[in-house]
Amino acid sequence: MNDLLIISIKKIKLPISILLLALWLYPTLSLAQDSLSGKLPNVLITEKGNPVHNVDEWENIRRPELLQLFKREMYGEMPARPANLSFKIIESASNVFNGLAIRKQVRIFFTAAQNKHFMDVLIYYPKKNHKPVPVFVGYNFAGNQSISDDKDILLTSSWVPAKTKGSVNNKVTDSTRGIAASDWCVEKILKSGYALATIYAGDVAPDSNDGYKDGIQSLFPGLQNRGDGVSALSAWAWGLSRAVDYFEKDKAIDAKKIIVNGTSRMGKAALWAGATDPRFAMVISNESGAGGAKLFHHVGGEDTRNLCKRFPYWFCNNFLKYNGRDTLLPFDQHELLALIAPRPLYVASAVGSAITDSYGEFLSAKYASPVYNLYKKEGLHLADFPATNAPSFGTIGYHLREGNHGINLYDWAQFIAFANLHFSKQNKKEKLLDLYLLIGQSNMAGRGPLTDAYMNEGSPNVLMLDKENIWVPAKHPLHFDKPKVAGVGPGLSFGIAMTKKNKKHKIGLIPCAVGGTSFDVWQPGGYDESTNTHPYDDMLLRLHEALKNGTLKGVIWLQGEADSSPEKAAAYLNKLETLINRLREVVKNPSLPFVAGELGLYRAQYHNINKELARLPESVAYTAIATSEGLTDKGDQTHFDSKSATEYGKRFAKKMNDLLKKKNK
Repeated sequence: MNDLLIISIKKIKLPISILLLALWLYPTLSLAQDSLSGKLPNVLITEKGNPVHNVDEWENIRRPELLQLFKREMYGEMPARPANLSFKIIESASNVFNGLAIRKQVRIFFTAAQNKHFMDVLIYYPKKNHKPVPVFVGYNFAGNQSISDDKDILLTSSWVPAKTKGSVNNKVTDSTRGIAASDWCVEKILKSGYALATIYAGDVAPDSNDGYKDGIQSLFPGLQNRGDGVSALSAWAWGLSRAVDYFEKDKAIDAKKIIVNGTSRMGKAALWAGATDPRFAMVISNESGAGGAKLFHHVGGEDTRNLCKRFPYWFCNNFLKYNGRDTLLPFDQHELLALIAPRPLYVASAVGSAITDSYGEFLSAKYASPVYNLYKKEGLHLADFPATNAPSFGTIGYHLREGNHGINLYDWAQFIAFANLHFSKQNKKEKLLDLYLLIGQSNMAGRGPLTDAYMNEGSPNVLMLDKENIWVPAKHPLHFDKPKVAGVGPGLSFGIAMTKKNKKHKIGLIPCAVGGTSFDVWQPGGYDESTNTHPYDDMLLRLHEALKNGTLKGVIWLQGEADSSPEKAAAYLNKLETLINRLREVVKNPSLPFVAGELGLYRAQYHNINKELARLPESVAYTAIATSEGLTDKGDQTHFDSKSATEYGKRFAKKMNDLLKKKNK
């Protein structure tokens, strides 16, 4: 929280006189919980105070309201596409970076005169690809020539800030070539199968308070000298959309997979571009801070006072009235992020970037998630602020990396991985996964406490099919049956143990367990009222999706607490045999290995299930039982603690490997 004093009245009981003294001594004091000051606007409540219940109400009522609110009060109006917009390829080369890439430099003219208002787009395409490729597009700060030492990149003729390294009298020289190469990781992007396009922001609007004389704002006099006039951020967002106009005509670019990205102030522009132009299939904000991803209602980092004093031209004139009123804003940036839904959004922060307020950026992503939920997408997977260098890939992705403000190879690696997942590039590659189905109830789903010690567990060779049927790196919690209580289960340690035994194979885990379910719902048409799911039918849908990328090698099962009464336990083995045979028929594998786990020895009635399980290997071939002997519960006499759940996964793996070895003899 930097040097802020945050007090929660519910947690700290102090005399009112002390609290008043603290308020006087610390003007940034917050008395709100969750580190928020003031009342955070509810993204799903309309201006008339009505709740938004579904996608239709969001898209036709609330979203248009918010879009107009941000145009009127913060970023200003967005000009239309110019009638005389035109494109000209002014340079190209087919053998760049030792044959890795094709280069093209495209000039986009905003007027028919073609003598002043234009921007140059530098594009690198991976040469090995013969089909249209996705493209990352974003602004640079010092001219296209700054992103690489490629000597054939045109020097920008536009004004640059005096602080630009190698510039003279606000103009670039050859000395500026490659000064930002470490920020762009061009070859990494190309080798990953993506094109990269960049534009100097100053071609569209200079990053200076010049009264909008030299930017594209001068082309739209009717949108100036007014409270909601075109700001620099709106101008930059507008320019990104003009790049899309060109990409739609470029047959080498997959126009359905355009990723807009930006760092710092250009991250703000990327978010506004993504909010206003749905043609951007994915939006990436890297350390965009205040006016970008950060919540103003979270006190920390840059604030409205600093923005309005140093960079008033970034915003429209109406925004200046909120100078020093961060916690009184009638809107906030989680609502900006929500305008991007349901498209994938990535928010990145850095530990050393105090000015951008990492926690405020995280909270913004968190509070945008309810809109993604309307589209049946989870949004941000994280409930709590993550550890450093522990990326999370939901429909909203987030990471907090070590290091200072800026962008580096770590950031690009996460952005590429996130794009791979959502554009199904990884799905096309992962054809040889060894698949394992994880089914049962809460102990399979995992209820062990998710402490820091377990947050970073995983293996590069163990993937999981997430809620949206996308292969992602396997991390706790694997399951999503009950997100509020999901924790450490046996699945991840099972997967890690399996890959250690089969080092040349990648493991694909298919989590399908549902807490609290009885055996009766694990049959065709079975319905679980508490979760409003059809566990067996849902499992089959996910299994069929997973089979596109591998072969089902086995099943692990942990269930029975709900069926442990003497009457229900008597029918348990027969039901289990039916389930096993049914699954084997689905995958046309009569010897599919199946490992069932004993219940914890915490309640007398659980022995009823374990006695039935003991008979399974005798009645059904290629089955085995994992023992729960010595495992401990987390204090509720039902659920394994994290340590025991982890150990249990290893026991499942040992039994599974024994069955696979037996089968392969």
